[in-house]
Amino acid sequence: MKVNNIELSVQLQPDLPLTMADFYQAQQVFMNIIINAEQAMVEAHGKGKLMIKTRIAGNSIQITFTDDGPGISEENINRIFDPFFTTKEVGKGTGLGLSICHGIVQTHGGHIYAKSEPGKGATFVVEMPIVSDNQISSASCQTG
Repeated sequence: MKVNNIELSVQLQPDLPLTMADFYQAQQVFMNIIINAEQAMVEAHGKGKLMIKTRIAGNSIQITFTDDGPGISEENINRIFDPFFTTKEVGKGTGLGLSICHGIVQTHGGHIYAKSEPGKGATFVVEMPIVSDNQISSASCQTG
């Protein structure tokens, strides 16, 4: 699939176990990562490749978003989840997107982090805890 000159590849592991997450909050996290990747790739070279993968990693479901954009400098990678930190020019971003994503993922008992080498793209990793059928049944009884 290709949108805005970005080639999208998706590799979803079949039969992933269950996790528990608010659909709209998870969507917000994923969309923020995807939009940031798209903007970085288009700005850097007018096109790009984005790979989204899911897999089991220990007791978590791991979702990775790997782009071939400009990457993130070492000095910035440790600050990207800080509130109001942005590398975008004034008026193009608030610096809250990744901070909000970090909060959402942590609230769900998960982790989010990034790996990057300048000039070689970036990978954002979201890990959500695997939950049992019993945990989901208990949660639905409590909310319903």
